[in-house]
Amino acid sequence: MPKTLLLGLDGLDWQLLRPLMARGELPAFQHLAATGVTGNLHTLEPTLSPMLWNSIATGQRAVKHGIHGFTEVDETGNVRPASSLSRQCKAVWHILQQNGARCHVLNWFASHPAEPQAGSSVSDLFAEGAPTLDQPWPLRSGLVHPARLGPALAELRMSPDELDGELLTLFVPRAAEVDQAKDKRLFVLARELSKAFSIHNAATWLLQNEPVDFLAVYWRTPDLLCHYFMPFHGPAIEGVDPKLAELYGEVVNSTCRLYDRMLGAYLHLAGPDAHIVVVSDHGFQSGAQRPAFNENPFANPEAWHRPQGVFLARGPLLKAGDKIQGARLLDVTPTILTLHGLAPARDMDGRVLTEAFREEPALEYIDSWEAVPGDTGQHPPGTEFDAADASALVQQFVDLGYIDPLDPDKTKAAEQTREGNRWNLVRDLLDAGRPGQALPLLEELHHAHPENPAYTQTLAQTQKQVGLSTEAQQTLATLMERLQPGPPLTLLRAELALERTDYAEGLRLLHELEKQNPVQSGRHLRLARTYLGLNRTAEAQREFESALKADPENASACQGLAHLLLRQRFWELAAGTALKAVNLQHNLPLSHFYLACALERLGHRSAALDAFRTAIGYAPGLVVARRALVSLLAKEADGADEIAVQRQTLDLLRQQRNQSVARLEQIRAAALTRAAARSAQPAASMTTATGELAAPPPDLPPQPPAPPGEFVIVSGLPRSGTSLMMQMLLAGGVPLQTDGQRTADADNTEGYFEWEAIKTLPKNPRILDEAQGRAIKVISLLLPALPRQHRYKIIFMQRPVEEVAASQLKMLQRRFPAKTHASPVKMAESLRTHRDETLQLLRRSPNLNVLEVDYPELVRDPAAMVARLAAFLGERWPVTADRMASVIQPALHRQRSKSHQACVSPGAADGSNTIPLHRR
Repeated sequence: MPKTLLLGLDGLDWQLLRPLMARGELPAFQHLAATGVTGNLHTLEPTLSPMLWNSIATGQRAVKHGIHGFTEVDETGNVRPASSLSRQCKAVWHILQQNGARCHVLNWFASHPAEPQAGSSVSDLFAEGAPTLDQPWPLRSGLVHPARLGPALAELRMSPDELDGELLTLFVPRAAEVDQAKDKRLFVLARELSKAFSIHNAATWLLQNEPVDFLAVYWRTPDLLCHYFMPFHGPAIEGVDPKLAELYGEVVNSTCRLYDRMLGAYLHLAGPDAHIVVVSDHGFQSGAQRPAFNENPFANPEAWHRPQGVFLARGPLLKAGDKIQGARLLDVTPTILTLHGLAPARDMDGRVLTEAFREEPALEYIDSWEAVPGDTGQHPPGTEFDAADASALVQQFVDLGYIDPLDPDKTKAAEQTREGNRWNLVRDLLDAGRPGQALPLLEELHHAHPENPAYTQTLAQTQKQVGLSTEAQQTLATLMERLQPGPPLTLLRAELALERTDYAEGLRLLHELEKQNPVQSGRHLRLARTYLGLNRTAEAQREFESALKADPENASACQGLAHLLLRQRFWELAAGTALKAVNLQHNLPLSHFYLACALERLGHRSAALDAFRTAIGYAPGLVVARRALVSLLAKEADGADEIAVQRQTLDLLRQQRNQSVARLEQIRAAALTRAAARSAQPAASMTTATGELAAPPPDLPPQPPAPPGEFVIVSGLPRSGTSLMMQMLLAGGVPLQTDGQRTADADNTEGYFEWEAIKTLPKNPRILDEAQGRAIKVISLLLPALPRQHRYKIIFMQRPVEEVAASQLKMLQRRFPAKTHASPVKMAESLRTHRDETLQLLRRSPNLNVLEVDYPELVRDPAAMVARLAAFLGERWPVTADRMASVIQPALHRQRSKSHQACVSPGAADGSNTIPLHRR
């Protein structure tokens, strides 16, 4: 039986390895690359280690293998770590064991308690802890199986105080200068190195003393040390103390050198006939794309991760000195099974990397390994996670910064964990291209936590993806209501402008965003796509090139630039740039398509055919690529058979598109059903008491739309005079829909006249039925959510945005004196943009009559304004003008702009200081 070693190095990155290999500092990596196959290993979203390493081990996504985060909630409601008991499908070592292999698994993420493998299993708690003067280092139950190996392996563990000081100087040459009373980084380094050596010692001992057909070893050390020390990696990022940069600048490189020495040991011990597979779950930012410096190394851990990890494999069945493209984490297990002569399973999400083999293997698939009987070495039913071990491992995750401290309240801690895992599962489903499955989970997250912008934005994007455009707009309206002026709100408005192809407005907002946040992530790509929309190709090209200058391995920037060069008929440059994109990330169908188009223009028909085929291999529904392939095949003498197949496929795709439309209709109907159910039971939860996903709500017929009605809406920016207008309407005889929950205060001495329930309008449009025959105050951010079947008379209050900003700021300072608020100037800019966008939307809506009321003019000349109001409301809403005018108190107009000019919106009929009347 062949021998395979799977070595997992968390966070290892080619950008770190290649410069050191070029300088001859990593001889083992260099030898492995020269005698084997190398390539990027594309990660999955989210880039969380427990999910990723179990996808590597199973060939399945998290939705199948069942590990959705660092922790989970057990049957009793307690939070425990993700463990070997959490995995819901077989790992590669289980399949190999039931086919006769002696498997050894050391320190794999979520491997405690140790499984009853026929070879051995060493838990990921094995190297945790250390002896003290009063307490030895016991080998607790569940750390090693079989128990006979426990004493020998326990002796191989190293504690931090056993490390030679000279070894630490290889990482920190001036370690003696570190003030360890204030700076704990040296201890962190010693702690993580001692764990690394403990695992390495155990693995090499097993190779020397036990029969081994398969060995899987995982080290968390590279990722942890990168999180702690990458800010100091030369050149250090801005904000780092130069003295610290001098002290710790070589730690990351020295970590790579350490693992090179370890790799050399495995190459020697395994022998030339063994297959060695080295993988990392993601890369690590080491250049200009590193996040801003933060003293907390885990403040934003995923921002440090690059999507390209490392794949490096050598063995008798594999090519030597070749590069492969398009490998993903999910491909590791099917490929290892093939190396051992076993069939990959059709229910695995990965593929066999056949291009890595010297001779392409003849693949015979099995439907699933889950139903195949045999001794797998998995835990028998009823195995439990020791409570003390669970608590210790959870605390370790907290100490390392992987998770936030749990709430002391058991119930709250459990809900905290369920929420985080549900969000991780949503991201996994979206990454897998399953928006229909993600949507109900997202809806629940958003409605339980409407204050979370990530949930809201992702929900809106998913709604748009399944065709719920109106609902997406309503969702984003709730987010805009909550965001304070600043970069997040500006970015959201820019994205909305670009989505409606208003590229000029999008560009203006992106430039405003640059002023607010000059180091924003992805700004060059956003600007490039905006310039493309404006057909300003020179500026688009400049931005794509700037993105590549900042990150030379940005595959999206290469793809965009290739498309631009193709449009400009620069065939050779387009081909070279598209080729770079697919070399960086092979699973980009558009990059292959652009490459094919350029190659065809250059006369390289055979290569173009291959590129077209690769494009449709990754995206079978890319019709434009299939048609281009058919067109090119028509010029080939032997292309008739393939043309017939492609035309049949095009017919099939048309049928599938019709089915897809029907499926989207089902998704939309289900979403409406859930909205109706939530409206009836707003506190309903998607989880059972144990945290399992509850059954979806029963099928309910979607509520029919309400019969058309007519409503009076008072709107405008907050603090623009809407409360005064509501007071005037009440005095004039117009009934109001209010609830009295928000009482008068120092900011509004006459009251607010609000109806709290109207805030649910985006998710519950039928709430408007309760206000038939009454006037309602609706903030401007909710206007896009008004149901379209009704007619509306909208009284939109206009007030100079400088006055509005000053009034809002005064209110905020009174209510939140300890909080820092945006400057009035920035607030005014954002308010002006929002007001103008809202009015543009209102003017385009045929079911709206809009009266824009100038608040300062209303205060100065109430009689004239009330007359216009009466005419606007008409016979359907008769008013008593004298009573309306009597409620106006000029003394309450406290925040006045210097010029006291009327605030007339852009596009008013005459631009004068009058009340613009707009009817349709």
